[in-house]
Amino acid sequence: MKKDKMNDLILKYIVEEYISESKPIGSVFLIEKYKMDISSATARNIMSNLEKKGLIEKSHTSSGRIPTSSGYEYYFKYLTSSESKKLSSRIRDIFANRRASIDNIIEEAVSIISEISKITFVTSENKNHQLLKSITLTPISEFSAIIVLITSSGKIDSKELKLSSKLNLNDLKIAIRIFQERLYNVKLVDIPKSIESLKPILKQHIKNYEELIETFVAKILKKYTNISNNKIYGKSYLIKAQDIQRQELANIIELIETQSIWESINDKNYLEDNLKLEILPSNTSIISKRLIINGESKDVSVVGPKRMDYSKAKNILNIIEKYVKKNIESQQNEIENPENEEGN
Repeated sequence: MKKDKMNDLILKYIVEEYISESKPIGSVFLIEKYKMDISSATARNIMSNLEKKGLIEKSHTSSGRIPTSSGYEYYFKYLTSSESKKLSSRIRDIFANRRASIDNIIEEAVSIISEISKITFVTSENKNHQLLKSITLTPISEFSAIIVLITSSGKIDSKELKLSSKLNLNDLKIAIRIFQERLYNVKLVDIPKSIESLKPILKQHIKNYEELIETFVAKILKKYTNISNNKIYGKSYLIKAQDIQRQELANIIELIETQSIWESINDKNYLEDNLKLEILPSNTSIISKRLIINGESKDVSVVGPKRMDYSKAKNILNIIEKYVKKNIESQQNEIENPENEEGN
């Protein structure tokens, strides 16, 4: 076996063993378990090279190695196993229900797969096209107020805004009145940019208008730059994952409940077409697949511990994409050739 292939094989074994057992992996263990036709010295040299490349690292508790974030990413991109026939067959049967809409089929498939695989899934539909219909203010104290926004979907969102000593409640009232007049029917995602264009008007009425804009955008409007309608399946699996840092769990849950996971992952984290992976400092991995359905985007994402089964997660997402494409092609054929359907 060539050296590069042996490097990949040993890395694959280390990642999969660590995912399974959460124990550092040593060279002797690998040789014995997988009956590898190499010496312990060769295995140690290969592991040393993998360590120099930043793909594995020494454990603090033993001489064994564990995967790094880069090692997981390399494994996910190049070393994951091929599609599971059993899993593919199960998803194919779900997609055979052609009476339901493609969106409903995806939701059903994800719900069933989450229960079977014990993995947390999130489906997302981007809602950045929603419009602002109303923005109002209710004072609480001299330096705080509740801001209420109503969107074109009928959603009512409220949040407390606290002002610094440089700003006063009257300034905020003036700003809200201008926003209500000038931002009506503006897309939520475009509001921060639209507020920038209102600077000349705000400047006429508010002394510290720039600070007010910065505070308002950061505290109230930032979430609307990436708003998404999310459905979560198997949230308990994420909550129970012991590897994820507990102090970060609330932030992770807020992300998967309110934000587009796809958009939250930097574009540099593309692994292949319509697939992104990011490993967060909280020991959390997020994998997102973007599906294009009749010109609209729908994202299916997996969220779990850094030590998740990447092969299974990637296979599931790819199988779902495959049957989504087949379903769409089948629907198009029925539209283009209705006589074929009638003759069957």
